[in-house]
Amino acid sequence: MTRALLPVLAVVVGVAACARFEVASERDPAADFSRCVTYAWIPFEKLPPPDPGMDDHGNARWLLAAIGAEMGLKGYREDASFPDLRLSFRAGVTDRRGETIWGLGFGTRVPGAGSRVEEGYHRDAVLVFDAVEAKTGRRLWRSSARGLLYTGADRERYLLDMVQAALAEFPPAAR
Repeated sequence: MTRALLPVLAVVVGVAACARFEVASERDPAADFSRCVTYAWIPFEKLPPPDPGMDDHGNARWLLAAIGAEMGLKGYREDASFPDLRLSFRAGVTDRRGETIWGLGFGTRVPGAGSRVEEGYHRDAVLVFDAVEAKTGRRLWRSSARGLLYTGADRERYLLDMVQAALAEFPPAAR
């Protein structure tokens, strides 16, 4: 019975990780990911400098390793000599205006009698992941995950959840 519950638990944990983040993705409809098995990283010197708000504790190196591990779980292997895909990511911090509705009812999110709306700014962590065809340089996939910036003690768990959310639908199913 316990073994039967493990796949269900994995799905529940995955859904919970995605729910913490706003995730968006786009793909090239002509891309055939079934032919792709290897990847290499786009050299950092060809990318814009990292956002200092996200790299204050070596997050960029940690994210590189986390994305590589997630790619391995999806059946891809790193091969700098003959990659099918070139990968890159950008992690940053943005400010976003938002509102919080404080209500008196249980679970109500609608302004009404006895509630108040507070407007303000909060900081979001953003992760953008790109997969580019190595031979042509054509972008095949882009995914982003955005969530409230978290700086607590279990920061690495939060970043891993963000990576898993951004890559949850990678590789996309054939159309």
